[in-house]
Amino acid sequence: MEDDQRLSKENPKKEPHRTELVCFRGKAEDAGSWRIVLGKHQLKRSESVERIFPVKRIYRHESFRYPTHSELDYDIALVKAATDINPSNFIRYACLPRKQTGLSPGHYCWVTGWGVTRGGKENVSLAEALNQARLPIIDFKTCRQKKFWGDRVRDTMICAGFRDKEDPPAACQVRGRRRTCAVWGSDGLTSVSPSQGDSGGPLLCQLGRDRWEVHGVVSFGPIGCTVENKPSVFTRTAAYVPWIEATRIRDFFLH
Repeated sequence: MEDDQRLSKENPKKEPHRTELVCFRGKAEDAGSWRIVLGKHQLKRSESVERIFPVKRIYRHESFRYPTHSELDYDIALVKAATDINPSNFIRYACLPRKQTGLSPGHYCWVTGWGVTRGGKENVSLAEALNQARLPIIDFKTCRQKKFWGDRVRDTMICAGFRDKEDPPAACQVRGRRRTCAVWGSDGLTSVSPSQGDSGGPLLCQLGRDRWEVHGVVSFGPIGCTVENKPSVFTRTAAYVPWIEATRIRDFFLH
C-alpha cells in the first residue's frame, strides 16, 4: 500500500466513521473522551501531516451484548467528527461496499494498526510506526469448520489470513522470554494477522485501480501471534450497510 494511503478513512466531511464496538463500553461511550487522529504514522510523536478532530457522537449498535454474551455479534460502531474532515496527501477516503456484496476467496486486502508486536499478556509493546499486513480472504465455509472458528463465525463476519499446515506459525519467533509477532514476510508483502491493539482497524480492499473499500473491521482472532487454522475475524461491513444508512439519516436530524 502506498504511503499516502497508510491511514485511509471512509467518509468525507462529518459523516460517521466505522470502528469496533468493544472499544466503546462503559464510560468509554462518552464522546468527549475521544478524538480522531488522521494522517498519523509514528505513534508516540507529533507529525506535521497529522490532523486531530474532536468527536461529536458515538453510535453503538443496539444489539451488541458483549461481554454479557460471549459472542461478538454486531461488533460495530459509528463515530462522528465534530468538524469537517478534508482529504490531503496523507488522508484519503475509502468507500463502503455495496449492500451484501462479498469478496472472492484469495482476494488480498490490507489491515493497518499499531497493535502489539512484542511481549506476552503482561509485557506488551505497541508498534512505534503504523504497520500494515496483506491478508487473503478465506471463504466462509472454511472459516466455519470446527478446526477453524466453528459457529463463532456468523454470516455477518469475514475471515482473512494464512493457514500453516506443517510448520509452526510463521509469524512467531521466541527470543528469550519474549515472543515477536512479525508483520512483514521475507517478500516484504506477505504478512500474518492483526494483533492486540489493532481492534477497530479497517480491512481495506482494492477493487479497481483507484477504488478502495472498507470490507471489514478488526473484531477478534487468536491470542498472541498467529495460530494454525485461526485466521483473523472481521465484522463484515457490507452486512451492516442498512444499519449504517439508517444511523446516518437519524444523525442528520440531530443537528
